[in-house]
Amino acid sequence: MPFIPTAATNPRQKNRFRVDIEGLEAAYVYSIKLPKVEAITKEYRGGGELYSAKYPVGMKISDFELSKIMPADSMDYWAWNWLITVVDPDVQRIGVPSEYKKDIEVQHLNWLSVPIHTWYMAGAWPKIIDYGEQGAEDLDKVIQGIVLSVESCEEI
Repeated sequence: MPFIPTAATNPRQKNRFRVDIEGLEAAYVYSIKLPKVEAITKEYRGGGELYSAKYPVGMKISDFELSKIMPADSMDYWAWNWLITVVDPDVQRIGVPSEYKKDIEVQHLNWLSVPIHTWYMAGAWPKIIDYGEQGAEDLDKVIQGIVLSVESCEEI
């Protein structure tokens, strides 16, 4: 019987989603919430009609959520550095979309770190970074959650 290391010996096996930003390995994530795709509808009702008719007029994509993030090696502050390209509180400046919108790829990994599913999201940018509660003994800021706004999402 082959030996398969458990999550206790390899912490990356607990975080089974790998996030690559523009081709660079950024983080391992415990759970994700994929964006919902929704048809935007408009209601029309003619004169004297009791019920309105609904018609699609566009498409809307919700946000993409990452939970319990473990940064990849040498990528400790990737989320914060990305967020300040969107809006920098120090200089009170809104960024340029061509600089902060990035393409990301999320891979669901099996226990042997082989990709099972892959999702590609274009035009992603960080909307919320949640550090959650930090204890007095915590030396590192652990990111509990990140919400990304995305323009499109597809499974590849």
